[in-house]
Amino acid sequence: MRTPIRTALGGRFSSFDALAKAMTETPISDGWPRYRSLGAKIGQLDQGKTGWWLQRPEQLRVLLDLLGLSGPDVGIHPDAFDGLFAFSDFPELPPLDARRERFCDIAGPGPLPRDRDRAELDLWLEDRPRSLHRMPTSTVWLHVPPRTGRSVLLATLTSTGRYEVLVKNTLADVGELLAGAEPIVIAVSADGGMLDLLALARRPEDAGTLIIAPFAAPSRRDADPLEDWSWEGMTGEKLDRQLLGMTNPGSLRSAIQPVQWQLHSGWRQKLLNWVEARLSRHDSDTLFSSTSLGEWLDSFDPLQEWIRTPADLMALCRVTHHGLEKRLPDRGMRNAGQQLLTAMPLSGPGEEALFARLACARWEDFTQPWRNALPYAAWEGLAPAPPSRVDLLAIAEESDMDERYRQVTRLARQPDTAGLRLLSGAGLLARSSNGCFDLEPRVLADLAVRDHLLVTMTSGRVDKWGMACFDPERRATVDAALDALDDGDLLAAVEGVLHRGFQSAAGLAAAEALFCTVGRRKLQGRQVPDGVHALASAVVPHLPLGVDGWTLPGPWTRPLSMPAECCEWLAVCWAWSLSPKPEMPALAGYAGWLFAGWCDDLPETPFWLRSLTPPSEGSTYIDAWTSVLKAAQAVVRHRTVLVDDPPSLWHGALLAASIYGAWPAQAVWWEAVHADETMTEILLTQLKHHGSAGATNVWPSLIAHEAEAISTGQIRAMFSPVRIAILEQLDAAVTVKGLGLQERRYAVRNAQLMPPKVRRMLLDSLAPEELEEDIQSADRLFKACGREAVASLVRWLDTTIGWFAASQMWEHNPEFTIQWIEAHAATNAELAEMVLDACPQSESARAAGVLLRDRTLLDFGARQDWVRNRLPGSGMAATVLVALLEQSGSRNDRA
Repeated sequence: MRTPIRTALGGRFSSFDALAKAMTETPISDGWPRYRSLGAKIGQLDQGKTGWWLQRPEQLRVLLDLLGLSGPDVGIHPDAFDGLFAFSDFPELPPLDARRERFCDIAGPGPLPRDRDRAELDLWLEDRPRSLHRMPTSTVWLHVPPRTGRSVLLATLTSTGRYEVLVKNTLADVGELLAGAEPIVIAVSADGGMLDLLALARRPEDAGTLIIAPFAAPSRRDADPLEDWSWEGMTGEKLDRQLLGMTNPGSLRSAIQPVQWQLHSGWRQKLLNWVEARLSRHDSDTLFSSTSLGEWLDSFDPLQEWIRTPADLMALCRVTHHGLEKRLPDRGMRNAGQQLLTAMPLSGPGEEALFARLACARWEDFTQPWRNALPYAAWEGLAPAPPSRVDLLAIAEESDMDERYRQVTRLARQPDTAGLRLLSGAGLLARSSNGCFDLEPRVLADLAVRDHLLVTMTSGRVDKWGMACFDPERRATVDAALDALDDGDLLAAVEGVLHRGFQSAAGLAAAEALFCTVGRRKLQGRQVPDGVHALASAVVPHLPLGVDGWTLPGPWTRPLSMPAECCEWLAVCWAWSLSPKPEMPALAGYAGWLFAGWCDDLPETPFWLRSLTPPSEGSTYIDAWTSVLKAAQAVVRHRTVLVDDPPSLWHGALLAASIYGAWPAQAVWWEAVHADETMTEILLTQLKHHGSAGATNVWPSLIAHEAEAISTGQIRAMFSPVRIAILEQLDAAVTVKGLGLQERRYAVRNAQLMPPKVRRMLLDSLAPEELEEDIQSADRLFKACGREAVASLVRWLDTTIGWFAASQMWEHNPEFTIQWIEAHAATNAELAEMVLDACPQSESARAAGVLLRDRTLLDFGARQDWVRNRLPGSGMAATVLVALLEQSGSRNDRA
């Protein structure tokens, strides 16, 4: 366990009490407790208990000054005092009082698979007093990516005072506090690996724990959900079984509930509006405009590749707050980073140049990670001191070449300590909670590298940027820089790569990066210069196209281990296959599926394509899935030959093409659509564009699918918005024409699932024998038709199911029914009498009136039976029925 205060005592203080005595010699406004009591509080702080000190920032400041420590060193966020949260990236913005107000709602926990998981998470995050709800009992691992709101979340949790909030480097540093039963919140900065798991295993089983980390919960990707029943899972030591459960999210004994913190859609504009409102509410002297900055963001960074986090955006808000909006760079500018850096109100020319030089030095040093803070010593290695005149003269005058080399090496290793202090003083090299340092604002470091990349990419210096494509962190920045190139610069970059050839790994990596960039632009519908198409004949032959159908052929520089990576790569290749086919050997076997637009004859669907399935709600690869579906739609539109047994990923695209008549729609394609919201949206867009004709084209296949789905107990199709759109847009005149016998029978059996116009068309167009063979279904259809379709029931009166049609005529529109009887009594007395026989009890008085007026309908015996069947429950209608009986009797007597 880390004990930062005890470690910092050194030789100056012999104990916590001695340190407390020294502290009390400094006068403060609140006064000091007895030194022994203060010494005990110091000991508690050294163990991670921060509550007392959070309420006493003045005492804490004396302690930190005496020991030369910072707030994060002892587990206290620098902005947590008195519940006020200061915005370090925009210090001019009025601080947030976390006790009385909440930050802008731009992020939160992603979707959870079960309602009870959401309820458990709410116990930690909801704004309610502790006494009004039960205590949390599970361990929740909240993955909050860097710069997406972790600090303000911690300030909020601390201000509520419901649970102890600990800020530690790793879980293992929490130590003995994990053995307590009280719920605790633990914010960590680093992954302690197995030591963290061992520490967490000491936690009592029902003790609630919220872990807030900048990385995901530990998980074994190859873990078997059934390993609980394995020999080791049932007989192993308790600790071993705990470790298995903590790293297996599919286990019934899973001890950790992973939750992903996500930025909401539209978060950037929402945050801008919140900042503007806050500045206005506090009467701040500002030139900030959320509208202007939002428009610039949409122009400069429409794909959120550079301004990716709230911290990035806050730094830019600060620029426009000071009226420097005109200095915001255009998208095509090669010195956007430099321009923004000079606009920041915190640096001079010397700091700006050193900041940019440090960012680029870190970028080019592949021994250092591109993201996350680095130890100070690493920055010293990245910032060599500029040589003095004396140093240069000494090297120049040295005649011994070996000694000259040693002097140069020694000079290169001397850090620019003065420059680093300058950056630290300006806040441009900031210390993080784990004691390391990073360039701040981070967005400016990214943009400084952007400047560097835009120059090197267009100057043919492939060796300066190609190797970065093998590093996932750097590759994203490379892709973003390539996306920023205009058409002329893109062509120059391609020509530079092709001119150098692929003699080096950097050249191949750069070619693949450009290949992906061009593919993405094609997916976006953007035109690309013709010269870039030469990339295909250079890149495609280097792909492992000879592999079997189990593995997706991938590039050298991009892993394909995750669904998002597979979808992005496949979308790029399909987009390329819509271009003219390059001169190269024919694509054989399963390789044709990678470039489906270039191959008419495709083999059976390979496993790697069949295994791509829609993302679940809240998944991180929804955007990649949307891209590959759009690419599939373009490929299907491009093809002239329908594939036998196409992959389910194509089903939505095939149905979209069927809407405008390209292919006959097949029932089997619908299942994939109903299971995928993105496919659903694609079809809805097509239906809106093609209207009734499009709905008519796919309606028969939808009904055929429904019939099969319901027969197997699958009812998801019933609730599809695509189904509703199709049925709403159908042309009633052609509704039934395209249906086969089985589909018509299904529509009759499930008439209540059809809109009124479909029911009406079924009544008007079906042959009598189609309903006569299934009286139950016919009755359901008649019942579902409603008042507007009563006239369509008339044609069914003269059939074996006529009585059922007549009963529904009475049910839906008794006035029409009576009028029909009176109009047809003379010409078709038999049918009229059948309709009277179907009269329900509720309409017996009105029907009796018809019989009183028309004595030709029903003979004496039939009238007696008709009245006898209705009289016992007739109520107020009894008088009319008795009158009818008397009239019939007198008529019979006269006869």
